[in-house]
Amino acid sequence: MAPPFVFPQILRALEEDPEENHRLFAQNPVDVASLRPSDLEEFVKGVSFDLSDRELFCIEDQDVFDRVYSLVRDFYTLPPSCKCNLVESLRSNLSVLLPNVDSISRSVQDQEDEVPIIDRITSHRNALKIYTFFLITIIMTEEAHVSSVESTKVAARGRKKQVVQSWNWEPQRGRMLNLIANSLEINLSLLFGSSELDENYLSFIVKNRLTSVAAIISPADKEYLRREIDAGGENSN
Repeated sequence: MAPPFVFPQILRALEEDPEENHRLFAQNPVDVASLRPSDLEEFVKGVSFDLSDRELFCIEDQDVFDRVYSLVRDFYTLPPSCKCNLVESLRSNLSVLLPNVDSISRSVQDQEDEVPIIDRITSHRNALKIYTFFLITIIMTEEAHVSSVESTKVAARGRKKQVVQSWNWEPQRGRMLNLIANSLEINLSLLFGSSELDENYLSFIVKNRLTSVAAIISPADKEYLRREIDAGGENSN
């Protein structure tokens, strides 16, 4: 079973060896920024293939985790097609993972041997945290890039329009935010338990809602997300 994923203070902290602490970290990150365009495209295709062809929980496998982390870390350097492929793969897997939590909840009462159920809950919890962390990090990275470009002169704004629109960032952002909001409607108490919420999934969303999420969506969407977060907290107590 994979080590637990712990939300880091900053993304690059995932490269630090936890030594005595047993947690998932990037053991062999790849310098994707140094790859040739053709090699980078193949690298991203390989990651997307593994995410779609293997189990949803493959994101916690060391080789997949290291490669996805590397792409998220250098996301701003990726060409539009690679950005789109990575985002779609992560978003698609998370959207499939969410309904599986309800199936676990229904099977708990019928499962005589608790070990498989515990293992499934642990894997679901880990995968949910990893997918959520990487997607929110991508949102933060891309929005920071857009804001930086918007603050430059007219010529830079022209480049921003070409880069951002070429991979349809606005629709991608909306789909990711909606999925994150939907993830708060699942049975969080089954995955985390009320005693662990402050250190896990829900606390990460709450901490970032005013910076990485709420600050970049419309007031109506912001209020909707806040209601979902508050409802998630109440359902998990």
